Amino acid sequence: MGSLTARVANYFAPRLPRHANKIALRVNARSAGPIVMGDPVLLEWAVEALIRNSIDALSGRGGRIDASVRLEGNTVSVIVEDDGPGVGIEVRDNLFEPGITTKSGGWGIGLALASRIIEDVHGGHLRFEPMERGARFVAELPADAG
Repeated sequence: MGSLTARVANYFAPRLPRHANKIALRVNARSAGPIVMGDPVLLEWAVEALIRNSIDALSGRGGRIDASVRLEGNTVSVIVEDDGPGVGIEVRDNLFEPGITTKSGGWGIGLALASRIIEDVHGGHLRFEPMERGARFVAELPADAG
C-alpha cells in the first residue's frame, strides 16, 4: 500500500496549486508495503478519492495533506488527513452515502466509492475522525498474511 499511495500522490503533485493557496501533499510510508490482498486498481481509486476529497477541501485556501500507511498487527491503515475546514456535523452521519456533498457542484460519489471499495470489496473499514482543525479519514484493510 505504500507504493500505491505514493503513486497516487505523485499523480496529484504536479496538479496542485504552487503559488497562491499552495497545497503541500506528503506521503509517510516506510516501504512499498505492507501488502493488501485485493484489486490494486480499485484500491488506487479509493486512495485517490480520499486524497481528492482533501484537495477539494483545501481549494481556495491552501494547506497540507498527509497520507500515511501503517501496519499494526494484521491491519494496514491508510490515513489521509488535511488541515482544511473539516466536515460539518450535519453531514457526518451520512458522509459515506452516495449524493452527500458539501461542495457546490459536487456529486457526492468520492467518499461513497471509497467506502464501497474498502468495505464491501476488500472487507475493510473506512471511518472519519474529526480533528480540531481539518479532517482525517482512516481506511483499515486486512494485511496479506502470506
